[in-house]
Amino acid sequence: MIDKEVKNARLNEEWRSEYLKTYVNDMDMRREGYIEGEKQGERERDRTLINQWLQKGKAITEIADDLGKSEEYVKSLI
Repeated sequence: MIDKEVKNARLNEEWRSEYLKTYVNDMDMRREGYIEGEKQGERERDRTLINQWLQKGKAITEIADDLGKSEEYVKSLI
């Protein structure tokens, strides 16, 4: 009986459409989360490098040039 109901549900166009919208939305949210995680990882890596370079006496302008980022970005991570 359950198998019959599952087959009927799969044929329901309204249900399939709603499921597809939900699935696409979930995939978009996962992709956004992955991208944000990548950005956070990059910021943490940069923060570690900045701290190491500052301890070695490197200037903020040099650090920004080495990272290819702005001085404001470097200052925000200090």
